Amino acid sequence: MKFSQSFALSAVLTALCITQVGQAQTHGRNSFALVGVTNNGFENFALRGLDGDYSDTGGYVQAMGTGSYNGMNRNEESGTMSFSGFGSANGQYGILKTYGWGAVSNSFYNSSNEIYYNPDTDEVNPNGTPDRFVSFGQAQYFDYFQYSSPTGNISAGVKVDFWYYVHGTLSGDSAFHSIYVENDGDSDTYLIQSNGGTQNINEIWTTKKFTIGADLALQHSTTIVSQFDNLSTEYWDDNSNVEGTANFGSTITLGGMHLYDENDNLISDWTMTSLSGTDYEAVPEPTTMALLGVGAIAALKRRKV
Repeated sequence: MKFSQSFALSAVLTALCITQVGQAQTHGRNSFALVGVTNNGFENFALRGLDGDYSDTGGYVQAMGTGSYNGMNRNEESGTMSFSGFGSANGQYGILKTYGWGAVSNSFYNSSNEIYYNPDTDEVNPNGTPDRFVSFGQAQYFDYFQYSSPTGNISAGVKVDFWYYVHGTLSGDSAFHSIYVENDGDSDTYLIQSNGGTQNINEIWTTKKFTIGADLALQHSTTIVSQFDNLSTEYWDDNSNVEGTANFGSTITLGGMHLYDENDNLISDWTMTSLSGTDYEAVPEPTTMALLGVGAIAALKRRKV
């Protein structure tokens, strides 16, 4: 589903877009890509989209957009600032893939420049100048997990953590990647950002422990976002060129989970069934373990619009 208009996004950490999941027993997948611009200093955060794409089944989506904007720099000199961005995403149960790239040329800032986009009123001034540029891919799956034990050794208050294979590359500036995990309204977040160089990310991330209730079940969701976000031209010198890539098109994979008793001792004899019917123990792709072992990062092959 293609669109190109304004999009209201939740300001989570670096304004990462996170889709919340309700508490009803449910399962599903979605993917979302967007390239857009905005102005800071308003009550709400939203983007004026240059291009966007969404799938309510987790299918491959991509967004690609460009824009040029006139304005004054700090020395009251007129100039033209350009932005190009690309985002993509797709997701399966337990396997999520996202990509975000952006580049701002001839960045400049002057507080007297007219506002291009007002997120509070959704008004666009074609003669204005945006100060924030964002492109991202987001993918999510959500599922309902039911735990049991043939020996009856689990009960309310048992805790569970989740561990993920994290493979990807951050390069340049203003690139971010996040994993957001929610279980029955409780959440944990993994966030990394670029440092100006190239970072090959190849690690295992383990969440905090989540408490399982009396029903021995969890409404679970995992959301990942790969994003370019310059945050504001105010933070960059005039005439700067800013470019960054968050490439997690290799994979973010739910590798497993551990159950603990009230004394934080591991519980060994238990099973879990999911509403989606997914066998999460069999989720990792054959190449995933090999990638983790050798530290290789698979290159993303972009699809043409």
